[in-house]
Amino acid sequence: MDSILLVDTDILIDIGRNDETAVKRINNESRKYKLAISSITQMELIVGCRNKTEMKILDKFLERFEKN
Repeated sequence: MDSILLVDTDILIDIGRNDETAVKRINNESRKYKLAISSITQMELIVGCRNKTEMKILDKFLERFEKN
């Protein structure tokens, strides 16, 4: 599993909203690729947090992704 798949913000937002299609897709892709996000995607998600609780949830969620 040397290939990296860069995941975009819109997919991560769908996953955060528990969109079934997005969740299934990311789970399938994680079996084939290392999942990564860009620093821009990370910042876009951080800006969307409304409070510290959401920020903690986001931090936990992003642990599964490599940062590029």
